[in-house]
Amino acid sequence: MNIHHHFRKPNHNLFHLSFFLMIACAEPKSEPVRMPSDFIVADGFDIELIAAEPLISDPVDMEIDELGRLFVVEMHGYPLDKSGSGKIKQLIDTDNDGRFDKSIVFADGFVLPNSIMRWKNGFIVTDAPNVLYLEDIDNDGRADKIDTLLTGFALSNPQHNLSSPLLGIDNWIYLAHEGAVGTETYKKEFGDRGSEVYFPGHDTPRLAINAGSRSVRFQPDQHLLEMTSSHSQFGHSFDAWGHHLQVGNANHIYQEVISEQYLKRNPDLLLSDATESLSDHGDAAEVFPITQNPQHQLLTDLGVITSACGIHAYLGGAFPAPYDHAVFVAEPVSNLVHVDELKDNKTVYTASRIKEHQEFLASKDPKFRPVNIYNGPDGALYIVDFYRQIIEHPEWMGDDVVKSGALYNDSDKGRIYRIIPKGGSSPEWIKGLNLSKAPTDTLVNLLGNKNYWWRLNAQRLLIDRQDGNTTALVSTLVANQEQPYGRLHGLWILNALGTLTNGQIIAALSDPVDGIRENAIRIAEQHLNDNAELLAALLKLENDKSIKVRYQLLCTLGGIAKAETQAAVEKILLHDIDDNWIQVAALTSNREMMPRLLTLAIEQSNATGLPYASLISKLTAMIAKNNNTAAIHQMLQQIFLNQSAPWITGALEGLTNGAGENKVLQLSLPDQQQLIAFCFNPSTRSPGSVVNLLNHVELDSKLIIAQISQAVTVAKNQRATDDERAAAIDLMSLKNPKGHTSLLRSFVNPIEPITVQLAAIRTMDQIPDTALTKFLITKWPVLTPELRDAGVRSMLADDSRIALLLDALDNGKISSSEIAWPRKVGLMAQRNLALRDKARSIFTTNTDAETIQSYTKTLSMAGDASKGKMLFVTQCSLCHQIRGKGGIALGPDLGTVHNWSKEAIMTNILFPNKSISSGFELWSIEMKSGESIQGIIDSETSGAITLKNVNGWQKTISRRDIKTLSALSLSVMPEDLNNKIDVNQMADLLEYLKNNYNL
Repeated sequence: MNIHHHFRKPNHNLFHLSFFLMIACAEPKSEPVRMPSDFIVADGFDIELIAAEPLISDPVDMEIDELGRLFVVEMHGYPLDKSGSGKIKQLIDTDNDGRFDKSIVFADGFVLPNSIMRWKNGFIVTDAPNVLYLEDIDNDGRADKIDTLLTGFALSNPQHNLSSPLLGIDNWIYLAHEGAVGTETYKKEFGDRGSEVYFPGHDTPRLAINAGSRSVRFQPDQHLLEMTSSHSQFGHSFDAWGHHLQVGNANHIYQEVISEQYLKRNPDLLLSDATESLSDHGDAAEVFPITQNPQHQLLTDLGVITSACGIHAYLGGAFPAPYDHAVFVAEPVSNLVHVDELKDNKTVYTASRIKEHQEFLASKDPKFRPVNIYNGPDGALYIVDFYRQIIEHPEWMGDDVVKSGALYNDSDKGRIYRIIPKGGSSPEWIKGLNLSKAPTDTLVNLLGNKNYWWRLNAQRLLIDRQDGNTTALVSTLVANQEQPYGRLHGLWILNALGTLTNGQIIAALSDPVDGIRENAIRIAEQHLNDNAELLAALLKLENDKSIKVRYQLLCTLGGIAKAETQAAVEKILLHDIDDNWIQVAALTSNREMMPRLLTLAIEQSNATGLPYASLISKLTAMIAKNNNTAAIHQMLQQIFLNQSAPWITGALEGLTNGAGENKVLQLSLPDQQQLIAFCFNPSTRSPGSVVNLLNHVELDSKLIIAQISQAVTVAKNQRATDDERAAAIDLMSLKNPKGHTSLLRSFVNPIEPITVQLAAIRTMDQIPDTALTKFLITKWPVLTPELRDAGVRSMLADDSRIALLLDALDNGKISSSEIAWPRKVGLMAQRNLALRDKARSIFTTNTDAETIQSYTKTLSMAGDASKGKMLFVTQCSLCHQIRGKGGIALGPDLGTVHNWSKEAIMTNILFPNKSISSGFELWSIEMKSGESIQGIIDSETSGAITLKNVNGWQKTISRRDIKTLSALSLSVMPEDLNNKIDVNQMADLLEYLKNNYNL
């Protein structure tokens, strides 16, 4: 442990990097340097200050170019100022002491600039809604050329604007980007939702509005522009082999696994998430700050990662193991930098803590706000410190703080730190580099450097230079077995120059390094075009020892409609069928391959006894989505023949999901008859799944009448199983069941099984009138919570039913506390404004002041933690867990709220809508069928969205079935807990939450 009470001065006696313009150094300054309070940095490392105010203030990003110049982005406008105060500065060390002492403004007038990247002879800067190119043509230190490369991105909450242009090894520039985050308080300033994203002045394809809320990649020279398959918030990174790592507020590390180019091959695949969370210690991982007198805002998540940004995969080559392949993430709210070791985990990675109860870097200073991380030419890690009293956005804090004028406290300050192994060298690059003028052979040699900074800059400069000698020199390097990184970067350079040969690709496909073979497949994919020689070389990798290589091969071969490639796809799928991403990759293959893959999956399931439900469900969903009558018939025949096979339920659910929201499936009369008979077959594992499918089939009217008669008989039969009776009752809904109302009402009886009662409510719900609503209101006192919830859901179907429910709530026949919170959300979010306003007035009768006053004495009471634990189970565990246990992971994990004050915890419980953490907002989807669905967006891709809500409810929705999608200013957490938790109970709950680590 190295605890600093002051900053170590640079050590000028160790190794230097090549190509510096000057080597001699001045003696260190003797005057004290202004700095934050003490740091704790991981064992074996030192930290030093290289830049601070007044040279810089509000820094959010930095870039060191090939001349050894440091440029810094200053975002003075955060969080609310759009006056154009943003700047780009160049820092200069005039006395060569290793610390900057002069700054000049390179460009200014930006609104909310947040990132910079060296490109050509200038810089790419992101400033929503634009991606800009800045260049100093006359070399006076000031940008005199400012062009707009891209435009159309949303200018919303600054924490969520586009950011972080990053040059990939594949020569594309990647932009971190996500959907515009709604703001209620600052709609006027930050309510822009974006437009089509495009290259201004060029007749090139445009992306969807705000790039479909996904990250973007582009090539400015060729005016190529694409959406990726996922999104990232502020920052993203690549490992040495080009795997894309991303970050979001609470999820500090996840990986984009399947690329958009593969997903769009098969639009029938309902996949709502192209990423995988990598952390083995939770998405909202616990952190260990050392901050003295932390200055958190009301309802800020404490003790967990809540503001993760600036993710950086370290590739500097100067850190010892395990930090040599670590991933660093800034966490400004907790005043620290988190680190994980990246380990192989089949097709993806796992991110594991290096130290169990310690962060890589933590500060006692509450104003230390690390927001970005950079790998320098010296292999050091540079930490960009925004340095503010307040870092949270005012959308999620108390009005009193906003009105106090403290939002911009310390906006005249900012720091950049340098972290190196103990005994490391001084930052020689500050004295200047001449990389841009280095001979071509020198640049080629740098492609094998252990530091990624040199490799990537050399790659960029070689491609820009277009030297006629480059191909020959790089070709020699590509053949050099002693230079794995050189071979890797060399391949991508030759590919960009158009001089890569088949022989070089084929040699790379058999390279001893897994990552090179993986990249060689990606490159080969661009050169196939009926190239039999390359295809044959690719097919030899179907038995490759690396699953990452096999996965990439599967992605690539899926786009080739040939018998030999289909055989390889099948072989890899069968070999790795337990791996979810292998399954996904196989399912992105050409549509013609899907029937065979389904047959293979079923054969494998039958042979092993495992259901493979996810794989088979996705495959059958594709069949139904295309309404392929012949394929559906064939699938049903397999179901009827196998009856009790483990994969049956998955197959039925897939057909139902693929049908979408309408009755679209066309089945022959024999198939209809067999399907209904199958529903009543005692060996059927899930009769409910059969009924769900039947609701999406255009059934023969005479058949319906006959089968409903049989269903009535089964429903009345007390000897039938509960599932058989429930399925029979559900079948009665295939035709308007109004004639059976008396029978159905008799089933809503406490003596009947809950499954039967719920089926009766579902079936009566199909009667197009208000009779069910009136019936349920009269039965309300004897209905259990699950029945009430189902009843209210039926009442949300139309305005006339809603009006009756609201009247019952208003006149006291139903208590508002008896309505589950998700249903309240539905009532308060409906389209009918009069009914919506009435619902809101019913559910929000208490004022904040009255509620707070009634609970004030709770804060001084001694509660009973054991009773509080029981209360947590009944009231909180539907949405929360404690350290990953004991509930449902819908809202934030509450394992670390013991760090909060009792007042903060209580306020959060009583007023959840005052502060809704990003990623936990409720959304409302209006389906084309008329159904309204609310929930938190769990994941999304270009083709589907998955919503989740309480009780573990989850649903994946095809975008084709969505009419409207809108964010609600509501939390999934109920706002009426004051009606369910009295003062004494609140004291118990607070005691438990403050001591949950002991219980």
